[in-house]
Amino acid sequence: RNLDRFTDFYFIDIWQDQKHIRNIIDLPSNPSNTISFIERRKSDAVFFHLAEGIDLASRAEFEKMDDLELLTDETVIIHGTALVPEQFKIMAERGASLVWSPRSNLELYGNTTDIQAAFEAGVPVAITPDWSITGSSNIMDEMKVAADWNQTQMDGFLTDEDLFHMVTSIPAKIAGIDEFVGTIQKEMHADLLILAGDVKQPFQSLITAQ
Repeated sequence: RNLDRFTDFYFIDIWQDQKHIRNIIDLPSNPSNTISFIERRKSDAVFFHLAEGIDLASRAEFEKMDDLELLTDETVIIHGTALVPEQFKIMAERGASLVWSPRSNLELYGNTTDIQAAFEAGVPVAITPDWSITGSSNIMDEMKVAADWNQTQMDGFLTDEDLFHMVTSIPAKIAGIDEFVGTIQKEMHADLLILAGDVKQPFQSLITAQ
């Protein structure tokens, strides 16, 4: 987000000013304002760092979230490493989405989110780096971590094209800005990345690029 302040993205028609992103550290003991904010449909997406860990307490955060009716089609869960298949099914029913940051999960917990269960439940999944201390330095490095995990731990469940969409069109849709970014189309904002590689295997060339 900080890097985006130095681009023109904040000055296109969808934003009134640079205060469109609001931060809260920890859910308040009385989350009524947050619940009301979501109910009034005042946002395109609300991101929660949730169930980051591999213990029962981390998993219980999801149950609290659901009890408070904070799982909606605006809800985006970052991490969700503790979640089980049944919880991903609930996410899908509510229309919630997921952000996967595998490198940080592996550095901190030695494991990461059950992405196959999330996919099979129908949850939209984006890939992004976590914070700089344990996360990848950029999105391409994070994609390589995801690709390696996919091959070694998921038996290649995800295709190279899946991974491509998880860093382009899917995060744009999750954030509610896919009208402006995420795909290469006329009158949309785009950064074009040109790489050497096999033109017959464009998605693989992206993932293996140095």
